[in-house]
Amino acid sequence: ATAGTERWAVGVNYNVASTGNTLEFVHSGTKMVIDNLGNVGIGTTGPSMPLDVIGNGSFSDSLNVTNTFRVGGSSLLVDNAGNVGIGTTAPTSLLHVYNGDVNISNGTGTTQFFFDVDPGYFGIGIASPTAPLSIQRGASGLSQGIFIENINGATNDAISLDYGISNGVI
Repeated sequence: ATAGTERWAVGVNYNVASTGNTLEFVHSGTKMVIDNLGNVGIGTTGPSMPLDVIGNGSFSDSLNVTNTFRVGGSSLLVDNAGNVGIGTTAPTSLLHVYNGDVNISNGTGTTQFFFDVDPGYFGIGIASPTAPLSIQRGASGLSQGIFIENINGATNDAISLDYGISNGVI
């Protein structure tokens, strides 16, 4: 071989103890294996699934999963109904977060909604709610702090709670 030329060897390994024959793709160590069950291993010589990859991967187009998609065991899961589970392997709604706080922020990182699992506080506009419902007004000049309206009722059938505004009324 000339300098800089890589050489690959493809061969059948008949010496795999108690697991049957494997087809190995070798270059400075085994790079890919197809075992006697049809499992393909990339970065591993002992694949335990139809495709078992140890290491990083990249997809330049899309990855289609027809059943369940898991990341890190049960840390993130998308089931075949489209439900997303974080911290659970059995999500029961479109987004199901188990045993963890939820922070929804805008594009600048400002918290819009925050749910603190323990003690069960919910914050709107605040990342550290201190009561079962904490609301923090983000920008000055907003017309209402809290506004509740009956859209099926008569005109002005609403309650507005303002704070920090001289004409605020309940």
